[in-house]
Amino acid sequence: MKKPCSLQRIDKHQLLRDFSQLVDKDRRDTATMLAYIAEIDRRKLYLEHAFPSMFAFCTTRFRMSEAIAAKRIRVGRAAGRLPRVFGMIACGEVLRRAKHRSMREIEQLVAEVSPKPDVPSSIRALR
Repeated sequence: MKKPCSLQRIDKHQLLRDFSQLVDKDRRDTATMLAYIAEIDRRKLYLEHAFPSMFAFCTTRFRMSEAIAAKRIRVGRAAGRLPRVFGMIACGEVLRRAKHRSMREIEQLVAEVSPKPDVPSSIRALR
């Protein structure tokens, strides 16, 4: 990839090709980062570094904004329960489906991609 200061000299077609490659790489890197977040959180490795939570680990140690840390941890945890979501993120599938949707619609999409099992019915004796 070219250095940012030299972008003005790049042909428009090359600029768009490079940008497309960067977007693809960003999706793959994001999926990988979310997988790492999920595994670090699952193992509670942040405790070994004297952080009380994954959120504190991300915001203090890695200087993520609170909003970004919260979103990435939430997505990492959800995808950790259904690992195929990492692949969907890497190829942009989840992002395409979530584009221009409200939070409620995105929550429905997450439920669709990662459904929870039905609660088994039970019978209890009344006393």
